[in-house]
Amino acid sequence: MWAARVPWTAAARYAAGACAASLAAPPPTDCDAVRRRLTPIGRFALLSETRDAPSVPAVLLELGGAPLAARDLERALADRVAPASPRLRSRVDAGRLEFVEDLTKEEAAPVVMEARPTMDLPRTIARVLDLPLRGTLEKRPWWEALVWPRGAGTDVLLRSHHCIADGASFGALFGNLSDQREAIDALLRQGPRRRRRSRLARLLRVVFGPLVVSLRLLRAVLASLWMVVAAPRPPPRRRGPRTVAWASDFADVALLKRVAKKLAPGATVNDLYAALVAAALRTSISRDAVACAVPVHLYGGALPPGVDVGNHIGAVVARLPLPGRDEAAHLRQVRDGVGGALRGGARAVVAYHAARLAGRCLPRAWVPASLRASAGGCAVALTNVRGPPVALTICGRPVKRVVPFLPPPPGVAVGAALSTVGGQATLCFNCADGTHDAYALVGAAVAHWERLRAAAGE
Repeated sequence: MWAARVPWTAAARYAAGACAASLAAPPPTDCDAVRRRLTPIGRFALLSETRDAPSVPAVLLELGGAPLAARDLERALADRVAPASPRLRSRVDAGRLEFVEDLTKEEAAPVVMEARPTMDLPRTIARVLDLPLRGTLEKRPWWEALVWPRGAGTDVLLRSHHCIADGASFGALFGNLSDQREAIDALLRQGPRRRRRSRLARLLRVVFGPLVVSLRLLRAVLASLWMVVAAPRPPPRRRGPRTVAWASDFADVALLKRVAKKLAPGATVNDLYAALVAAALRTSISRDAVACAVPVHLYGGALPPGVDVGNHIGAVVARLPLPGRDEAAHLRQVRDGVGGALRGGARAVVAYHAARLAGRCLPRAWVPASLRASAGGCAVALTNVRGPPVALTICGRPVKRVVPFLPPPPGVAVGAALSTVGGQATLCFNCADGTHDAYALVGAAVAHWERLRAAAGE
């Protein structure tokens, strides 16, 4: 997920407070149960989702080693993940838009289901992504895990509703599930590196900082409004089944950085990734540009100490140019367009507060319309999920790959996600209907990557 340069203290004010009740306490009755309101963005996500576009982020963990039994995974989730937040031990009252902590110890336990082995995992996952969470059908938390045993390892699909947490925050929480959780916590406690500034620079920042921030936010507000009004409309949708596909370890992250900087000085891995998504869409869209929605995590994709799991993202709408014959020129256009819209994080902060305002103040019936008026006109939503810079194991099994599935918002046909874990990049497409085919998009993106690599001489 794209990272915004926002001070931790600025976003921490909006983090949901932790509940004092513990899992070991006797379960209260419904009349005196601990009830906590959904965050405004959680409310926005719950009210704006549709049956065909559920707001349920998911991630696939491909584990090596001996098969992992479902009961062992359930025990690890209960011991390492569920205690992190009372949200993970509560049910959701969709009518009153509240978390209700009235579950017994058995009901509050993580929902872990073991599935039969499958020969076509992408097609099976596509069907699962359309299914409701078990917690929405019975008195259980709104997150779950599905386990597929295979000959030389295990595939684990983790799903969580957006009203509990955004995908990046929930994925970061699963660092607790790994055997390296103490090393990851130590990295988070170090905090971001800060540049040393001279006394004059610090003085100028104190004097002119508020004015500069105000001007940036004003510019971001105007740019966001203009993008909503003038964004290219998406192509017509076609009926068809959901398809998902991914390219595992298609490139080394260091190689992605070298190619990006050679072809477009100043370009980042995120810019190159957006260019790959644009090239994939070019196979089925004959336009010069489309609108894209980019969720930006205000903490850079990781939860700093003291911040509860929740919704800490702002979705930026940007213009994504589609490529022509000059790959390098197209990458520079993406760097200046999408990269420019995300640079500094001001538009992400504006989008975050706009979603908070809509979730808090708008009547229920108006929330879906507000989403359609903003991100609903995009052709694609894309995100980047960055893993910790250490090799991960879960219950002694090495994590070979991490494949995130970004749920396309209502009105958006494609959700694209890039994960960078262990120095390797994995690209995934989640197509909500028959407008696009995920397998064709993956093939086109990888083919464009090879052209970029050749153009850079790598």
